[in-house]
Amino acid sequence: MRLRRTVGQLYNALLSVQVLAGFSAVCVGGLQRADASSLAKIAAVAPDVHKGVVSLQSSGWWLLPSLLIMSGGLGLLKKLLGPPWLWNTVHSYLDSFREEAFNVGLDDAQHHHRVTLFRYKPWYWHFRRWPWSGWLVPVERSGHTTQASISVYRAPDDADKAEGVAGMTWARRRIVNVSNLPDLSEDPSRDDMQRYAKATGMNLEVVKKKRPKARSFCGIPVEIKGEVWGVLVLDSRSADGINTNSQILYRPLGKFLAKILERV
Repeated sequence: MRLRRTVGQLYNALLSVQVLAGFSAVCVGGLQRADASSLAKIAAVAPDVHKGVVSLQSSGWWLLPSLLIMSGGLGLLKKLLGPPWLWNTVHSYLDSFREEAFNVGLDDAQHHHRVTLFRYKPWYWHFRRWPWSGWLVPVERSGHTTQASISVYRAPDDADKAEGVAGMTWARRRIVNVSNLPDLSEDPSRDDMQRYAKATGMNLEVVKKKRPKARSFCGIPVEIKGEVWGVLVLDSRSADGINTNSQILYRPLGKFLAKILERV
């Protein structure tokens, strides 16, 4: 899960180092053009500076390409992270969508009704499982709590093996609604857990272990330029907590979200 503050700090640090590497590359490249007369003048005025210039000239054959490669590599890392303003905007969108997407009770906590954005990735490191099988990885969630340890879900080429409501939405490429799920928080029966697992596309052993609290879901595919970029998953602890009218609301707002995510 992206932690916006950490990502923002890392992005800014990468930007600073990239600027420094680019400036250094320009300086090293300029020093390669210094002729003997210029070096002699420098030696007469500042011998120590002369030694440094000569050292940089002799190292220029490897130092200049290294700085250029470093600058380009940092640029790629920045692109993968995405600029801080982009993820702040996406988070604000999820918070706004959340306000309209749920039937919220007066005493409901914010984390009882959540909107999570998952991105499809063909490769993702996962302990004990094939990393290249295709995954839906969480990249942003509404609210400020329950941000850590969000599950990732398989989204393989064999769509029948897609996991969770996220995987079902990705595989079917349409809105998926699941509601009136059994309450697993107390002492659920095996039948309840089996029904929960089947309805949500989850492994029964995972359901037994984690005892999910959500009792209704809605998965919405996120498409960019005709391709499924990922999915939005709404989950609520209420059996009928998701406002079905929110699906209509998503259509115009989804275009805005898609435009923002094109930059990632």
